[in-house]
Amino acid sequence: DWGFLPKVEGLKSSPYKKSIFLDCDTQVNSSLEELFQLLNEYDLGICQEFSNKHILNTGVLAINTDSPFLSLWSKRMHGRKNWAIQRHSNGHRVPNKIPDDQAELNETIRGLTKPRINKHIKEIQDTLKDFKYKVLDSRIYNCRVQELKACKESGFALDEIKVLHFRNLWRKK
Repeated sequence: DWGFLPKVEGLKSSPYKKSIFLDCDTQVNSSLEELFQLLNEYDLGICQEFSNKHILNTGVLAINTDSPFLSLWSKRMHGRKNWAIQRHSNGHRVPNKIPDDQAELNETIRGLTKPRINKHIKEIQDTLKDFKYKVLDSRIYNCRVQELKACKESGFALDEIKVLHFRNLWRKK
């Protein structure tokens, strides 16, 4: 499936202006209506990784599907796919997660604040000059297994968690 291209292409194909994407290893515990409201002001709502706050996690996101961000993200994913095909055809090893949706999303967003040193950064900054995104509370919208443990230890109100995101959620103990 060429890495995670289906995720981005699926969002591009959404018939709705506002869409929420959830990885298949998530569990929704309560309404996500406020994410749709958030999209009245922002193009994207996304959470940081619990273990690395410099990485945005694409497992749960809210997006305006007509945002130029989505088209640019898709373009970068296809560019990475073409790079992988070329590399493979030249006999070089290609990682199995290419193109990686999360890496491309993070590189695109980081490009917003980088110096305009090349055509790729310029394209990001020119295309996304009006782009606005909001980093959501991952404890609420993208609670990973280590974060859930930390929430329990800290006394965080577990009923506030709207989306759990980790493997084996459905497995009975």
